[in-house]
Amino acid sequence: MHRRPLTAIALALLTTLALAACGTTGSSDEDAKDTTSTTATTATATTEETTTTTEATTTTEGDDEICAALQDVADIIVEVSTATDRFGTEWSTLQPELIDIYERGLDAYTTAADVAPVEVEDDLATIRDNVEENVTILEDATSIEDFSTNVSANAAAIEDEATRVNEFSKDTCGFPTVPDS
Repeated sequence: MHRRPLTAIALALLTTLALAACGTTGSSDEDAKDTTSTTATTATATTEETTTTTEATTTTEGDDEICAALQDVADIIVEVSTATDRFGTEWSTLQPELIDIYERGLDAYTTAADVAPVEVEDDLATIRDNVEENVTILEDATSIEDFSTNVSANAAAIEDEATRVNEFSKDTCGFPTVPDS
């Protein structure tokens, strides 16, 4: 086992299903808080008052479907990113597990594209098509290195779409499709 191919495959897998949005960061609860302090002083007493304002992401009823679908996408991305930790690096063991995860990823992206608003519908469909190509690459691969090389080249094609979907998810649903790394 070589450490470099494992790093490459983990990066390729995460990049592919994470839709090349690895450089974006999600917002934490701390990011959404704005804390201000006001101190009032009189000759006889000192009073300190703290006011905390929290901006919450609100979703409308129509957002529930897309947010649920994007949560499924995010969950699949986490599964892919931890696959070598859970299943090891032996290709004969890892490959069928990855095929299963990628096929569930196809389902998740199909559902997301079907319920998506117009602003991200095409992006999700493009990403879904890219993941479908990666399933074929995965099925044809003879080793981790072979898969990593081929899927990495394919992942670069969806960087813009990935970024838009990740930002949409953060803005609309309150979570990124790609976890912070």
